[in-house]
Amino acid sequence: MNISEDPYRSRYPYIYETYAEEYNEGTPRWNNLEVEDDLSDFVDPDNLNFALRDGAPILDWVAEDVYDRVYGADNEDIPFERIPFEEIGLEQDEHRLELGPLPFHKLGPEAGAGDVNAEEVQFWWTPSYNADRYRVRIAKDAAMEDLVVEVETQRNHIVTPDLAPGEEYYWQVEAVVDQSRSNRGTRVGEEGPWPFGTRD
Repeated sequence: MNISEDPYRSRYPYIYETYAEEYNEGTPRWNNLEVEDDLSDFVDPDNLNFALRDGAPILDWVAEDVYDRVYGADNEDIPFERIPFEEIGLEQDEHRLELGPLPFHKLGPEAGAGDVNAEEVQFWWTPSYNADRYRVRIAKDAAMEDLVVEVETQRNHIVTPDLAPGEEYYWQVEAVVDQSRSNRGTRVGEEGPWPFGTRD
């Protein structure tokens, strides 16, 4: 329904006046007074860093238009204080749930598995909630320092043909979240690196 025409306009004048110019998008007119597509006030918006850069004009606008009109109990100005961007967002505390990636488990090859076909080894694990991707490492030592394979995938399984027969290996998988500045981190599978052996 076109809210700029009767009977809607005459029956709901307040809603019409509020949404008159942007009724298709549902944007109140009072929110359109300061619309900016210019992101130059931010440090690095292309990489989701929306911290305000020093000297950003919006800081002066906020100071002049907002906090000068806010007063404390003693009729004194409340100072305007910038909050660092890295302190804004989701954090784990006693009131908030743990952020992803959430715990997950490796499934196979099982720890201690032997006689694994080196020509095509399939690794799989349970999905980790909110993970953007997984980093799989295969090494010749339990410390995961002598790496022979390191690969990333968005799925919860990989197949690798890069292993030698008659060898013992260790494998570990790590869930990675890095597509959001307010929610980043990594988590390895709940169990430590699992050993397995390939058949001769």
